[in-house]
Amino acid sequence: MMNVRFIMLLLVTTTMLIIAACARVTWMKVDEPNVISPDKTFSADVPVDWVQKVGETDKQIYVTRDGPLIEFMELKRADHADAFPELKKESQPDMLGTELAELVLAELRSDEVMENLEVIENAPVDIAGKLGIVLHVKFRTEFGLQYERRVYAFVNQEGLYTLTYQAPSLHYFPLHADEFERTVATFKLR
Repeated sequence: MMNVRFIMLLLVTTTMLIIAACARVTWMKVDEPNVISPDKTFSADVPVDWVQKVGETDKQIYVTRDGPLIEFMELKRADHADAFPELKKESQPDMLGTELAELVLAELRSDEVMENLEVIENAPVDIAGKLGIVLHVKFRTEFGLQYERRVYAFVNQEGLYTLTYQAPSLHYFPLHADEFERTVATFKLR
């Protein structure tokens, strides 16, 4: 009898913890294009009628139209100490673009899904008045679906900023790539 009560108490406690963890992330429809990061360090115009993930982190704007496994845009700031978690490396405010591109690519390649990563473009670019990089890559999942990812990145005193768009090459990536470029063009530090 004691074991049954203990198991029931453990089950109820675990269920409550799972519900509490899930409740902190919500999805909200984007009604106004200009979205400000929860920590108020940056803003950008994102596509209206997409949905935004709210509550996961205060340093990110994450939106999707058809679901995160199909396509997403992520605008994110990471503190220098947390810039490349898989590599266990930091970013520096005075990094050269070549160093930044090398680390961003290495971080991408550390994901086993992207081990067959192919670089389409790697170039310097201006982002919100800061010198940064743009990477355009493609990779295939284990099921043969080809994705493309476009990443803009730059560093400043506050940390590493990345602006990412990912979608399947067939149909979705070309369909919304221009919307992502408009989002990048409206990105502002606050």
